[in-house]
Amino acid sequence: MHKLRSMRKIAALAGLLSSVLLSGCQLSPAHTAAHSYSTVINVKLSDWQPATNTAGQKGFAVDRTVPELTDEVVDHDGVAVYYMFEGSDRYEPLPLVFNSVIYHAYHSKGKLSLRMFSAIGQNLGERPPPEVTDLKAKIVIF
Repeated sequence: MHKLRSMRKIAALAGLLSSVLLSGCQLSPAHTAAHSYSTVINVKLSDWQPATNTAGQKGFAVDRTVPELTDEVVDHDGVAVYYMFEGSDRYEPLPLVFNSVIYHAYHSKGKLSLRMFSAIGQNLGERPPPEVTDLKAKIVIF
């Protein structure tokens, strides 16, 4: 009898605790994208311009205007970027590290910045690495 009463008290306390915790939590409505968008941008080897990252490393960047990158997209949606290098038959998701070079992208309202820097903390030099070719950058907004 004593054991049954203790179990009832524990169950009542657990129920009370659950209701207190759950009533204090409010879920905000999930944002659902009203659209999905993708495009492919051709990037020539000559498009890469010298750039410096926040760590002071010298690398290369290509900035492109993408009007579809609105405040709504920046604040609530997802953006993924994929590269397909010349001679390849597949897109690779970013970030991507190949031959000690990291390829990645940043986005903000109206702008996509494609970037390449050393993955081992060095400067890349005066020109992009020899394995860098023309490429296609696929942008997906979801």
